Amino acid sequence: MDTTTSRELIVCFLDHGFRLDYNDIQSKSAVRVDRKFEDDLYQKYLHNPDMMLFYFGFIEQTENWSSSIAFLHSIAAKFLQRVSKTPDLEASREHTVIQPTEEEITQILDSVPFVLGMEFIDTNWIEDIYLRLSQIFAGEIQAYDGTVADFLLEHNSKLNIVGRVFFHLVESKADTYPFAFMATYSTGNQNTKKATHTPLKNALLEYEDQQDMLLKLLSTVSKTAQKSDFISNLVESGELFSPLKFTSKEAHTFLKEIPIYEECGILCRIPDWWKKKSHSIKLAVKIGDREPSRVGMDALLNFNAQLFFGEDKITEEEYRALLAETSGLALFKGKWIEVDHEKLQSTLAAYEQAKRLEEQGEYSIADAMRLQLSASEFLGIEEDTVDVQVSNGHWLSSVTAKLTNPALIDNSALGDGFKASLRSYQQKGFDWLKYMRDLRFGACLADDTGLGKTVQIIALLEHLRTSQGDQQSLLT
Repeated sequence: MDTTTSRELIVCFLDHGFRLDYNDIQSKSAVRVDRKFEDDLYQKYLHNPDMMLFYFGFIEQTENWSSSIAFLHSIAAKFLQRVSKTPDLEASREHTVIQPTEEEITQILDSVPFVLGMEFIDTNWIEDIYLRLSQIFAGEIQAYDGTVADFLLEHNSKLNIVGRVFFHLVESKADTYPFAFMATYSTGNQNTKKATHTPLKNALLEYEDQQDMLLKLLSTVSKTAQKSDFISNLVESGELFSPLKFTSKEAHTFLKEIPIYEECGILCRIPDWWKKKSHSIKLAVKIGDREPSRVGMDALLNFNAQLFFGEDKITEEEYRALLAETSGLALFKGKWIEVDHEKLQSTLAAYEQAKRLEEQGEYSIADAMRLQLSASEFLGIEEDTVDVQVSNGHWLSSVTAKLTNPALIDNSALGDGFKASLRSYQQKGFDWLKYMRDLRFGACLADDTGLGKTVQIIALLEHLRTSQGDQQSLLT
């Protein structure tokens, strides 16, 4: 594929790779890097595209780059961020393998630009890119004499690897103190590439006669204490070095401050429900559950709105009871949830608006499309303030599936007056045309020249003539 006239990244997926025009690197960059860097980056690309992609991720600014270049850079930058946040990185070094998380895969898939080959970007492609970048990292760090931290800082001063201190928060069964906290640090043998976690208080004994080593270990804690009054108090009282019981209020403070801790180099092990927000409130809107009495774009579809806590449906009364709770963490239906009054009020307002729309009547397929494209605009709510899940009902899902996959449409009988035989693909074409006609949708048959578009149309017209009485048609 010739890319000499292209100023866009071309994802061509030969060996799951990509091709890049040098002008893309040189002229699209708003970062006024010197020509030597541009030449070096392009030479890396010519020698090894994966090498180029790896080092491309170290660049910080991306203003005025094409969307495709920015997309490629974002993948490499995400990978390097994951490297920097990998526990015990110095111990694993070239044995480190980074796999994309579900969240990262979703983010990447949601940001795919309109480029040649975009339809091939899927989970497997992303996983393959991460694997190849891991291989590049392994080769580079194996040949590097210094530490992994030095390597990353040498190429980007903001890429600090995480320290050896970890904060752990788990649920407990106590009523007054429903959470338990412990600070640990990793220790182990570099030769075995394994590390174990031990309570942070043990470090006071292990490094009793090595003050410099102790200060280095606790440097991330010191940074955190400077930015967090909560951790500062635990350090000053000495409680940080012992297992602790947390109230729900203390646990909520801890969870809200996790970005601060991680920015300072401390990794946090916390309950999955907080990370994935699986115990959250959302508004679920379903449209088109029943087959409408009319068809076509004017078909009226039923509209249904419900409130959910995670995967469980809740009543409006239960929701208002939750709204009455004080801010923070609350135990609701046996699960912990963050009570954020602003978000809860916004969700309730959106739910009440959805119920009013439901009471006003039924909605067309065009309304269903607008709802799916912009639920916030359709419901009159602010963007990103409410978790809205829009889904098609049983009937509309069936229609959508058949429109996107005509093989699901049942075969229809040909008219008695039709004196020809249809090939299998022509039969499918006739079935699709009839289905579109039944829905009162327009249709465009786009078979190649000579594949029998005319005979499929004739089959449709004969079916209409014999099944719906005398109707006039014009075939040109």
